[in-house]
Amino acid sequence: MTVANRDLVIANLAERGRAAVEWLFSRGARRLRKTLWSATALWRAKRAGVVLGPENFCLAASLKPRVVLDVGTGHQPSFSAWVRSNGDAFVILCDPTPKHRSALAQWVAADGNGVFLELALSPVDGPVEFFESASQESGSLVGSHRNRSTGGRSVVVQGVSLPTLLTTCMRYGSVQLVKIDVEGSEFSVFTRSADMERALLMVEQWLVEFHPVPQTRIPFWRVLSVVRQFKQLGFRAFTPNGVDYLFWRP
Repeated sequence: MTVANRDLVIANLAERGRAAVEWLFSRGARRLRKTLWSATALWRAKRAGVVLGPENFCLAASLKPRVVLDVGTGHQPSFSAWVRSNGDAFVILCDPTPKHRSALAQWVAADGNGVFLELALSPVDGPVEFFESASQESGSLVGSHRNRSTGGRSVVVQGVSLPTLLTTCMRYGSVQLVKIDVEGSEFSVFTRSADMERALLMVEQWLVEFHPVPQTRIPFWRVLSVVRQFKQLGFRAFTPNGVDYLFWRP
């Protein structure tokens, strides 16, 4: 093979490799992955010892949390209510959205076995700018979140880092399960630091809903980076659909 032919072969292989990588992160590939994950979710959950619930909720069947931290609760605490159907856990609702305040406070008052913290999970402690959508349930700290195009308002809310939040919640007991649905902020929250490593290892189970493209402009490989971070700490991982991930330590 001549030098020219060799260079041509190498160039062709490089181009094919680039095209393959682009396809892996394309919209079509995301749809295919989601379809395959969803179609096999029940079978994979049974093999992994995972209990599936509504809205892609899932829990490790062998673990029974007594204290649950529900971060990014939403208008109604559907996740906490589902966990309660599988056991009598104390629930800590955490949501900064002003329009959710009344409903969550009323739910806690009627329930009698939980608390409501009006806080936004963020990389740092202190005031942060939060966008509250006028028409969508979810707001976000992330500037590229698609709900920012729906109309709404920016408000200043109290931000709290994950280590600080877990320390705050210790007054209610040791947290065994954390659910995080923070509309894209999860990528900046899970930092690579000793404090974050200690915080992650404080909890037996984590259920994280990721928001890469198209919900935000954050690339999908960032999901895989956080998954790898948990696995390096000894957590097992399960996903019903490729964006909701359960991490637990056997």
